[in-house]
Amino acid sequence: MRFVAVRPVHPAVGVTDMKRLRLAACIVLPFLLLACGGEDGGSSTPAPAPAPTATATPAPTPTPTAAPTPANDGLVQDALVPSLDSSRYLKRTYQGVATIARVGKRIWTAWFADTSPAAWEVTGNFLVLTYSDDGGNTWSREYYLVPAHPDTDRACDPRLWPAPDGKLWVIYCQGGGKVNNDGQFGIWATVISDPLADNPTFEPGFWMTDGVPARPFLYRNQWYLPSDYLYANPPRFPDRIGKRVYLMDWANHRATYVTKIPKTPNADYNETTFVELKDGSLLNQSRSRDGIYQSIAPAGTLDFPTPSRWLFYPSIGSRHQISRSPSGRLLMVFNQHETAAGRTDLTIAFSDDEGKSWPNAYIFDNRDNISYPDVAFAENGDILVSYDRGRNSYKEIWLARIVESSIVDGKGAPKVTLKLVNRATKP
Repeated sequence: MRFVAVRPVHPAVGVTDMKRLRLAACIVLPFLLLACGGEDGGSSTPAPAPAPTATATPAPTPTPTAAPTPANDGLVQDALVPSLDSSRYLKRTYQGVATIARVGKRIWTAWFADTSPAAWEVTGNFLVLTYSDDGGNTWSREYYLVPAHPDTDRACDPRLWPAPDGKLWVIYCQGGGKVNNDGQFGIWATVISDPLADNPTFEPGFWMTDGVPARPFLYRNQWYLPSDYLYANPPRFPDRIGKRVYLMDWANHRATYVTKIPKTPNADYNETTFVELKDGSLLNQSRSRDGIYQSIAPAGTLDFPTPSRWLFYPSIGSRHQISRSPSGRLLMVFNQHETAAGRTDLTIAFSDDEGKSWPNAYIFDNRDNISYPDVAFAENGDILVSYDRGRNSYKEIWLARIVESSIVDGKGAPKVTLKLVNRATKP
């Protein structure tokens, strides 16, 4: 059976004490120099970002841990280092896996990239960050977070997270051993203390736990960090693999393990996404080789049953995002396709009944090689979607701005604007 979207296709085109002192100097000096220059525009008087909306219900009591939160026994021991060296990192052979967040009126986006001839997920991968103060029309100079040991380590899969104190976290993955997948990976974070400043300050980074990060989620007034310890490749610690959830002590830069979600059938990379439902339950979705699967923990718990297939529309083995819009509706952004090679037909769908049905869906970009959407919301409630196109071919990062009412009301043409954020310049 072939499923189709209920809206027509929009034809858009479009990471000894002296050693520590030297490392601290490497981290701070470039940004002290930049603060004296003031090359790029932005708000000169930072305003605190609004705290995320939280429910009034009490937090669930974490279930006893199946294993303690491990110490950093990974192959990477140093956080990414900030850089402004555009002569080294501006011209790139590969870039993708974008993330987006809004702080005040400013939109931040980040992705990972490489400049080597290998042009893929390889040793030396680094992060690129930029911001826009005019809704995505123009973008700031680039900021880079690069491996302290680029000959052995790589960064990947960043997630931008606006913390309740107004700071912006750059959460990312690092792997070592001169390999694509070191069998463990680790989740690290670097905090931007003044994300609305003309010249933002990057605090020293820190390690949080094993795995690859997903977007932090709010559940009953508590923040949680999902971690994906990959099944692929021989794991260094087999007892840690799978979809794990950590309670975030964001003020103290710590994460405490609380639960593990049963394995998804046909899973490859989990790339989980979560949203709290209005009845107090918690919906989790993840990817598999044959599409999207989901599982719902009963209200007040983190006890997830074995995931089952999400069957409303065809989907593929690629990252997607579920969220709650300012209107209160659930929304999903995913590749609506039936084949493993179908990283096309990027679709947004809405639900008025907490995911029991998804009657409003719209394909807003039907080009090839588009994937890995992330979602934020503009001040006026418009939906902001970042995604990549052709990581080593087109090498583009895109932003879609979507007016929700124009899709769910069904009156006239849906209002979707696609804007190119970045196209890599060849070395």
